[in-house]
Amino acid sequence: MFLVILAGRFTFTAGSMTVMFKGGETVYVLSKGVKVRTTDYDIEGSHGVYYENAGVVRLQNADITSANLKMRAKKLYYRRKNRLLRLTGDAYFEDRYRKVSGDKIVAKGDSAWVIGDVLVESKTKGIVVEGDSAFYDGREAFGYVIGDAYAKILRRDTVEIRADMFLLHKDTTFGIGNVVATSRRFRATGDTFRVVMADTSLKGLLIFGNARVEWENGEGSSRTVEITFRDGYVEYVIFRDSARVVYREGGSTIDVSGNYIRAYSVRDTLKHIYVKELFEGRYR
Repeated sequence: MFLVILAGRFTFTAGSMTVMFKGGETVYVLSKGVKVRTTDYDIEGSHGVYYENAGVVRLQNADITSANLKMRAKKLYYRRKNRLLRLTGDAYFEDRYRKVSGDKIVAKGDSAWVIGDVLVESKTKGIVVEGDSAFYDGREAFGYVIGDAYAKILRRDTVEIRADMFLLHKDTTFGIGNVVATSRRFRATGDTFRVVMADTSLKGLLIFGNARVEWENGEGSSRTVEITFRDGYVEYVIFRDSARVVYREGGSTIDVSGNYIRAYSVRDTLKHIYVKELFEGRYR
């Protein structure tokens, strides 16, 4: 086992090491289990190269640990000067809440930027978020996903959601801008939303700002909407503040508006409505 200690908190060990000198550069060729210790990371790899003058480490099959994140990739590039880590090839990182993967990950300490084919998987809540790029702060367990962002709530209660941006904070998922949520025969839109989970099952969606819900036999709108689910279907939709619901059945239409409207549906089909603080009601 070879051990090299350099200035600052930077050491590396390897089972086999070859030192070469090329054009004023000292190159260490490392193999048989490589371990690198830096200010931010503990790194292990199968083999690689360290360029001493440039302060660059390249490793294959790397496992990396920081204070709050665990990372992995087929290829690792680390530059001592700016303490940036670049991961490619099946690259991902994780904390206690979620696992994040992408084409390329650039990290500094517990902060990570992900570029290309981003996939965020919740470890306990059954939520998957996809997008073009992402940022995540492992210390605060906070991040975002942007670029054709898309989420899917898995298991029996499957709901697909699109938004301009998804915010991730601990085990909670938010969406901002042009929100569209669909599940079987319902569609909901709004400006922002928050997912409400009970253990690993979808309990509801809270939608804010120009909120609207559409069924095959009706629609409703208000400033805020709360949607609850049972067995993967919409059960209750509560419209609050400037609410209006239109319900069609058997050739007749009920059109009501009020401050609070609760709509009940069975298997995503609107069945009846309850109105509190009625403004206006019409039947035709």
